[in-house]
Amino acid sequence: MGAVNGSVLDGQRVRAKEGMSGCPAVMNAMMLFPESGGVQFACCYAMANLAGECRENQLLFHAGNAAQAVSRALDKFPSDPNVQEWGTRAFADLANDCHENQMAVMDAAGCSALIQTLATFPNVPAVQFAACYAIVNLASNNAHARKKLGDAGACRHIEKGMSGPCAVDPNVLEWACRALGDLANENEENQTKIRMTGGCRQVV
Repeated sequence: MGAVNGSVLDGQRVRAKEGMSGCPAVMNAMMLFPESGGVQFACCYAMANLAGECRENQLLFHAGNAAQAVSRALDKFPSDPNVQEWGTRAFADLANDCHENQMAVMDAAGCSALIQTLATFPNVPAVQFAACYAIVNLASNNAHARKKLGDAGACRHIEKGMSGPCAVDPNVLEWACRALGDLANENEENQTKIRMTGGCRQVV
């Protein structure tokens, strides 16, 4: 890893003196080091744990355009399983019962990013679980998200994850079934896609 230049360190010291709170500090770190997979992973990890079940933090991250930052990280490091796992988990926790972040994830091409993650890591249980967890939190109470995820290929790629090596992982199966259920809820188009891709057989 290359050395950090003095101006960056000076800026970090100034922000520390000014008492930057946790959520903006995480966003600042993501912006300072967009080329570092380690930093992007760590920031997504922090974001997921800060946003989980805390609406105040969810809204702070929303104000800082967190969904766009996570989407950029997923796009920048498509083959890094740590970034992909925790980027999708960050999406999940940002979107959990938070309509503002659900819409922000969709506006940031987050649905396509989730499907790309599912497609790239069909044999990695932690990544499959995280992506399905994000799909559930996006689709469970958002009809627009159900349609957008269905159109992006979510039904087909969830089924693929359930039929591969991840088929013996209870966390993957639980959240994959929940994801299929939420995608199908009051959406006939997704119901048909799930049936045609063999999703019904996987659930049974």
